[in-house]
Amino acid sequence: MLEIIRTTEDEDTRRLAAWSVGKILTTPEEYAGVVSALKDCLSDEVYENNFDLFKASYKLICNCAENLPYPEFYQPWHNLPTTPHP
Repeated sequence: MLEIIRTTEDEDTRRLAAWSVGKILTTPEEYAGVVSALKDCLSDEVYENNFDLFKASYKLICNCAENLPYPEFYQPWHNLPTTPHP
């Protein structure tokens, strides 16, 4: 569904896919995966050329930020490798 959000030209399809993804996320790994997959959609270029994509990505990433502790959000946002706790 993330690929549909990133590539579809149809605004209604994108909106429905984003809504669906937001409803099925349950684990920190899923939230982190969404952040990693969609963070590039928050660029100035996307904002100017495809505001619908920007808006859908922004809403999903905000949802992820609300449901993840900051360190778990920070890692996928900055492409840091994850390391297990000792």
